[in-house]
Order: sequence, then C-alpha cells, then structure tokens
Amino acid sequence: MMRLFSNRFSSLGRRFLGGLLALSVAWLSWGNAAMAARTSSAADFSDSQIAQIRKARNQITAAQERLGELGDYIDANDWTYIGNFIHGPLGDLRREAATINRNLPAKEQKEARKQAKQLMSLVERIDAASKDKSATQTNKDFVKLEDSFEGFLSLVPNFEPEPAAAEELEEQGE
Repeated sequence: MMRLFSNRFSSLGRRFLGGLLALSVAWLSWGNAAMAARTSSAADFSDSQIAQIRKARNQITAAQERLGELGDYIDANDWTYIGNFIHGPLGDLRREAATINRNLPAKEQKEARKQAKQLMSLVERIDAASKDKSATQTNKDFVKLEDSFEGFLSLVPNFEPEPAAAEELEEQGE
C-alpha cells in the first residue's frame, strides 16, 4: 500500500515539475517564437498553401492535446499502450510536419525542419525506451516532447478560418 502511495505522488511530482519546466521554457522563448511566427502573413501564401498548413497544424495540435494520455501510459509503465499511442495518434506526425515545412517560405523552412526533426527524434526515443521498458528514459523524453511540440508549433503560422468559412461551418452545425 505504501509503495502504491509513493508511486502515485512521485508520478504527480514528475508531472508538476514537467509542467513547470514546460511553462518556464515557453515563457522564456515566447518572445522569439512569437516573432518567428509573425514573420509570415497570409499574403505570403497561396490559398492551397494556407489550407494545407491549416489542416496539418490542426492535426498536430490535436495530437498535442492528447499528450496527457501518453503521459498516463508512461506513468503506469504501460509499454504496450505507449507503443500503440506512438504508432496511432502520433503516427502521422512526420507527414503533417513535412506538409507544413514544404509550404513555408524558404527562409523559415530551415528552423521548422530542425524543430520537426527534434520532435520526431523524441517520439522515436520514447518508442525505443518503451520497447526497452525504461521508465526513466520515457519520462525524461516525454517532458522534452511536450516542449518540442510547442517549439515546432510556434514556427507555424496560425491561419484563422476566414469569416465566411466560419459562418458556413456554423450553419452546417445547426
């Protein structure tokens, strides 16, 4: 019973420290990332590029929003579900990042490719650590993965849906 109790709190401590680390990195890099994300405007992109970037960004954001599930599997040392999650919800991450990188202006592609490579490297490291059943390594890489998602997405323009498109979506939903 005591072991279960201590495992529960060590898991919460890791999450708290990971969240605190992510928050501090985001805060420190916000200025640079915000400036990098603002270097491109919608005028720099064709309609098809905007659509492709918007779709890929939404897919990556959806995967990022589900990272809590992966964290739960890592905390539980559920090696099978860690692998399933990486090859399932995170399975198209490389393709979506490549779609974004291919549609960015040439001057912004280098940094975006670097961030995407780091992101995918962390996913691969978590996958390998889960196959080796290394709880320490999966936890360390998971904290870095959360930050890496933020770093990559900070470089991607966030094109809001056009007002006419948003109205059409609302009408379809009614």
